[in-house]
Amino acid sequence: MGIILAILAAVTWAIGDFSIERISRRIGSLKALFYISLLASIGYLPFVWRDIPTIGGKNILALLLLSGAVFLFASIFDFLALKTGKISVVEPICAFEVPITALAAYLFIGERINAHQSLLIALMVLGIFLVSVTHFSHLKRIHAEKGAWLALVATVAMGLANYLFAEAGRVTTPFVINWFAAVFILFFLVAYFLYKGELHSMITLEDANKPFLAVMAVADNLSWVFYTFAALTIPISIAIGVSESYIVLASLLGFFFNKERLRGHQIFGMVLCITAVIFLSLSLK
Repeated sequence: MGIILAILAAVTWAIGDFSIERISRRIGSLKALFYISLLASIGYLPFVWRDIPTIGGKNILALLLLSGAVFLFASIFDFLALKTGKISVVEPICAFEVPITALAAYLFIGERINAHQSLLIALMVLGIFLVSVTHFSHLKRIHAEKGAWLALVATVAMGLANYLFAEAGRVTTPFVINWFAAVFILFFLVAYFLYKGELHSMITLEDANKPFLAVMAVADNLSWVFYTFAALTIPISIAIGVSESYIVLASLLGFFFNKERLRGHQIFGMVLCITAVIFLSLSLK
C-alpha cells in the first residue's frame, strides 16, 4: 500500500509542479505558494480539528514548528533558484533530495534499507538526474551558473523537510503536519502581502486563472499527504525515492503539452527510473 501511495504522490506532484510552473510565470511563485497554503489551511480542517489540542505538547509542537520553518526556508530558496537560474541547472541539483532525505532518516532515526534497495534508489536518483538534464554543457561550470548555489541550499533544506514531514506525520498524523505547515507558511505570506498592499486582490482572485489555480493547489497538497502517508508504512528513503520520480512524469507532461523535445539520455533516464520503481515495489512484498 505504501508504494501505491508514493506513486500517487509522484503523479500529483507532477501535475502540481506542471501547474505551478505556469501559474508562477503569470502571477509569481510566492503568490502560487500562498494559494496552495490557503487551500490546505482550510481544506484540512475537517481532518485535524479533533487533533489540534494534542499538538500543544512540547516535543510535538517543537517538531511541527521546525518542520514548518525548514519547509518555508526550502520553498523560498527553491523559488529564488528557479527565478534567477536556468531550470536546466536547477532541476538536476534538486534530484539529490532523495539521498539527503535518506541520510537524514539514517542519522536521526537509524532507518536502514538493504543493499539491494539502496542500489535501486541510487539507480532511481541517476534516472531522475538524467531526465532533469537537458544539456550537459550547462553542468560543466555549474558552480558559476546563476541560481546553482541557491538550488543547492534549497535541495539540502527540502531533503531535511521531507524527513521532518515523514517523522511528524508518524508522531501526529499526515493531515496534522501538512495543515500545520500550511498555516505556518500562510501566516508569513499574509503578513508579507499585507505589507505589499496586494492581499485584497489575491483573496478576490483578480486576474487569476481560477481553474488552473484549483488544479495546482489540490494536486500539490494531495502529493504531500500521499507522501506522508506512504512514509508511515514503508521506509522514508523509499517513499521519497518513488515520490521524487514525479520529475519523470513532469517531463512527460512537458513533452505532450508544451511540445518539448526529449533527448536520448532523458528517455534512458525515464526507463531507468521506472524500472527501479518497479523492482523497489517488488522488494517490499
